[in-house]
Order: sequence, then C-alpha cells, then structure tokens
Amino acid sequence: MKFSPRYCGIGVGGKSMRVEGSIVYQERTFFWILSVIFIPLILIFLLVFIYQLNYGSVGNNPAPEWFYLIMILLFLILELGFSSYNLIITTDMLVVGFPIYLKKIPWSKIVGVEESSEAAWKYGGFGIRITIIEGKKALAIIIPGKKRLKLKLNDPKLGFLIVSPKNLDTVMNYIRQEIEIWKGR
Repeated sequence: MKFSPRYCGIGVGGKSMRVEGSIVYQERTFFWILSVIFIPLILIFLLVFIYQLNYGSVGNNPAPEWFYLIMILLFLILELGFSSYNLIITTDMLVVGFPIYLKKIPWSKIVGVEESSEAAWKYGGFGIRITIIEGKKALAIIIPGKKRLKLKLNDPKLGFLIVSPKNLDTVMNYIRQEIEIWKGR
C-alpha cells in the first residue's frame, strides 16, 4: 500500500482517520477479552428484544423495548470503541489511542521521552486518564500488560503524555529519531 507523502488515510476500528505525514511505525493491540464479553451480551439483548417484539413479553414484569435498544447500542459502542489500542508514528506526528478516542501530537510539541517505571495506578489505572505529573496536567492512554513511555510535551494545556507500546525500545528509538529531526527544523 502506498501512502501520499503528506496525508495518509488509515482505517482504525472500521473508520478512516487522516494523519499527516508518512507512516514510519504502526502497532495495534486487539483486546479479545472485551469481544468475548461484549459480543455475547449484544447477542443476548438482541435476541430478547426480537423475541419480545415478535412473541410478547419476557417474564411477568418485562423491560420496555427501548431498554434493550439502549443496552445493544451501549455494548456495541464499547466493543467497537475500545476493542483495539493503536500507536502510529508518522513523519509529522504521534497518534495514540482507541478507535473512539485518538490523540494526535505533532513532533514539534514533543521534547523528550523516557521509560516510565511508575505503576499504572499512579496514573489512575488503565484506559484514558487525566492526571497530574510534576505539577502539570498529563494524559495517560495506557493498557494492561505493557510497559509505559512518558513523553514530555511543550504544550501549555498538556505537560506529559503516557503511552503503552508493544515494543518499547523500538517505539522509543523512533520517537527519539523524530524529536531529533524536528529539533533541526
């Protein structure tokens, strides 16, 4: 697949997003355990909804049809929105997050990177969290079972970004390379 030198359309979680630059490195972690939980729940609520529409009430005090629709929609959003974690390094930016929430940070705003030895609980746990590090607001987009990188940002709104790459050393080297390239500009 060939990418244009300036903009790349990347499919993430079934939707397309635009990122600037050519892709240098990309990794995706799929959470099969979420699918094992959410897909059966979606199917159960869908089957009960269809049964109640076609054959009548389920039980003596049935839930209304809208309840089943809301539950189907909720579990569908959770399944599609959090089923994978994406980390994309392009020549112009770092993109990290879940299909429902992706954070794009241009290299001009990243000033340093280091491995974080802190436990995930220091950042508020797994997922998307906002916390305070060294008196500055930090965004943590982290997943279980992975080491973490702490990126220092030159941004008045956000001081740090915490991410969880699969291949810590590879990602750290790519990020350091891009920081050096952007320092020279």
